Amino acid sequence: FCLDKRIYGQYFQLYFQRLMLLQPRLLESVAATWPNVRVVKVLDLKEGEDCVVLGTLYKGMKLKPIILDEYTKEVGLAASEAALSNKFISADDSIVLEDEGARVKLVGGAIDVAHLVTGVVLAAKGRVVTGGDFEVDQLCYPNAAPQRPV
Repeated sequence: FCLDKRIYGQYFQLYFQRLMLLQPRLLESVAATWPNVRVVKVLDLKEGEDCVVLGTLYKGMKLKPIILDEYTKEVGLAASEAALSNKFISADDSIVLEDEGARVKLVGGAIDVAHLVTGVVLAAKGRVVTGGDFEVDQLCYPNAAPQRPV
């Protein structure tokens, strides 16, 4: 598979570190929520097999502003459609879950693209469907961090 450098580069280390820090609490939450479902890496997914995958979300937004659009407006060049819009979400947006080895597109009724954002660490229960997308039945988030007494 090929990584899209535009998406993958700048914040990768930050998101990877966040995933590593939250993974133990996420695994606790997954074990409590779905005790008999197997947790697998994205690279190990098999079509039709019910499982749980953990990772960091990336939201693909076609209307997301690009800093170069601001520059082109300043110098009088034609701006892209995204730069001319007052909203940044569209029906074409998508959600991808990325673990430490690969990424998979999340689809299905449990995925509300408009209410999910890049950088969220979560677990998704579901299965790979024809075409390679992961059809999600339910989402699970990490347990809260232990609190120190005041």
